[in-house]
Amino acid sequence: MEKKKKFIIIIIILLIFLGLMIFTFANPKDGEVEEKGQGKDTEEKVDKQDDNEDESSEDLDSDDENQEGVTNTVVGNSNVNTQSVTDDSYDKALKAVIEAENKIDSQSYDKAKELVDKVTDSSKKKELQDRLDVVKDEIDIKGLVETLKSKTYSAANREELDSARDYRIDEEILDKVAGLDNADLKDELNKVLDELSTLLDDEDKPEVSVDENYKIVVEDQNDYMITVKRNDGVAEEVGKDYILSEDGIYTITVVDAAFNETTITYIKDTTAPEISLNGDSTIYIEAGLEEYEEKYATVTDNIDETITNLAPVKINYTKPDGTFGGEVEKVDSTKPGTYKVVYEYTDNAGNK
Repeated sequence: MEKKKKFIIIIIILLIFLGLMIFTFANPKDGEVEEKGQGKDTEEKVDKQDDNEDESSEDLDSDDENQEGVTNTVVGNSNVNTQSVTDDSYDKALKAVIEAENKIDSQSYDKAKELVDKVTDSSKKKELQDRLDVVKDEIDIKGLVETLKSKTYSAANREELDSARDYRIDEEILDKVAGLDNADLKDELNKVLDELSTLLDDEDKPEVSVDENYKIVVEDQNDYMITVKRNDGVAEEVGKDYILSEDGIYTITVVDAAFNETTITYIKDTTAPEISLNGDSTIYIEAGLEEYEEKYATVTDNIDETITNLAPVKINYTKPDGTFGGEVEKVDSTKPGTYKVVYEYTDNAGNK
C-alpha cells in the first residue's frame, strides 16, 4: 500500500514538471524566435529599426546645432528628448548696452533698452539700466550741441544768431558738456563748441580801411562780405582783393559772419582842381585914371564843390624898368608897373 502511494506521488511530480516544461517552450522570452520562418523577418525588422534610429539621431544632431541648451539621447528603440534652457538675456542685453555706449545714438539705445527690459535678474537689470541712463544723458547733451550747431550755421540775420546765443544759455549747454564723464565725447563736443564760439562770442565790428594802393583792407576774426557803392551807383558785392580803380566817393560796407557791420565813406581823388579866371587873363588900365576891379576866379573839382569867388593868394609887382618890386597886397592903380595876380587852390584830397 505504501509503495503504491509513493508511486502515485512520483507520477504527480513528473506531470507537474512536464507541464512546466511545456509552458516554458510555449512562451519564449522577448527577442527569442523559435520558428525558422520568422528569423528572416525579424532580422529585417531589426535592420529597419536601426536605420530609423540612425535617421532619428541625425535629426537630433541637426536640432542641436540650431537650439541652445537642448540634449537628445537615443536609448534602444526609444527616443528620449531632454531640454535644458539657459537664460542668456543678461549677456545679450550687456552686449547691446556696450554697443550703445560706443555709438551714443538713439537707435542703439532703443535696442539696448528693449533687451534690458527682458533681463530677469533684478540686480543685473538695474546695473544695465543705470548704464543706459548715462547713455541717455549723453545722447540728450549730444543732441543739444547738434541743435545749437544747426541754429548757428543756419542763421540768416543778427536776430536768428541771437536766438542761438539764447539757446546756448537757456539749455546750459556749456555746463552740461563740462560735466560729462565720457572724456572722448566731452573732447568731441568741446571742439564743436569752440568752433561755434567764434561766431556766438563775436560782437566786435570789422575794422575797415583803404591802403595806399586803394585796396580795401578788413580785419576780422570771422569771414566777411564786402559791398561797395560808388557815388550814387548801385551797391555791389566785391572780393577781398578789391581795389578802388576810379576816382569817386565810395560807401564801403563790411558784414562779418556774426552779422557785425561796419560802414565807411572813402573818397578817392587823384585829379587836381581846375581854376578859371572870371575875367580876362590880361588887363590894361591907365595909371591914375582907372581903378582895378578884382574879378576873382572859379574852381571846379571832380569831388569838391565848385567855388566861384576864389581870391588871389598873392600879387607880385614888377617895376616899369622890369625889375622885381616885391609882393604886394593889392593892385595899386596909381602906380605904374605890372601886377601878377596869382590864384591857387588845393582840394580836400591835397590835389592842386
